[in-house]
Amino acid sequence: MKITLKNRFEYIISFLTSVFISGVFLFNSPLHPWVHREPDIDSSVFKTVSMMMREGYLPYRDSFDHKGPLLYFFNLWGDCLSEECGVLFFELLSLSITVFAMYKIARLFCGIIPSTVSVFAALSMLFVYYEGGNFTEEYAMPFISVSLLYFLSYIKERVISDWMGVVQIIPAIYKDRNSDHLSATMTEVVDIIQELTDENDSISVYGNWNAVYVLSGRRHATRFSFQFPIGGIDSSLMDEYWNELQEELPPVIVITGGYYHDDIKMFLMNNEYEMIYAENETDPEYGALIYART
Repeated sequence: MKITLKNRFEYIISFLTSVFISGVFLFNSPLHPWVHREPDIDSSVFKTVSMMMREGYLPYRDSFDHKGPLLYFFNLWGDCLSEECGVLFFELLSLSITVFAMYKIARLFCGIIPSTVSVFAALSMLFVYYEGGNFTEEYAMPFISVSLLYFLSYIKERVISDWMGVVQIIPAIYKDRNSDHLSATMTEVVDIIQELTDENDSISVYGNWNAVYVLSGRRHATRFSFQFPIGGIDSSLMDEYWNELQEELPPVIVITGGYYHDDIKMFLMNNEYEMIYAENETDPEYGALIYART
């Protein structure tokens, strides 16, 4: 979505509001300087590890806990700011980003007022699960909410718009349902193959253009309906293809545009195939070709 001056003003106000709401919410934290309560279980573990780190000890080795190191560093950095309430800064930052991301997610699908109401409703549920804060899930919330924001933005801007585009053209497709939408090249190639061969004949398409078999109703000669990219990975497969093609000598060989290689040129010349169709007559090598045995 293009960011206008109006959007920018809305985002600034909404972020400042998110910070204010988060600040009010954090009166639930025992680490708040006005509250003065003992930290809860997880929080006290992290602050203990932080205390040991400030005295020169290492987490895990000297003070064991099974959580990730970022939690201990949040508490260490917070305690360096203020032993009493420094961690609250990181809680405020984490919660503010989460609330702001929640608002932006809501704004993807509805207006300002419904978005604000939905954020307050969702945030109210955190009262039950906050449990004093300064724990793993609290610091995970901004990562989860921002990731969800980007994911839903992509879904809305790309996936949903693509689906809406499909839905919008369905009436036109239905109206034009009896028309033939094959490319002119494919139509010509199929018509020539069906004219020169019967249903029991096999053909070979050199390249990777298997739609020719499907639309012409002709089987493929050799066991290789296509040769690339597998032939470039294992040259022995190309040797098998040439041997089988030499044995079968199909009446028609189609060459996909851009695949007019020296090997196929030599094969066609040695086995007396004649070009009967070129998509690009001025430069045949850069278009589809059809060769038939003379």
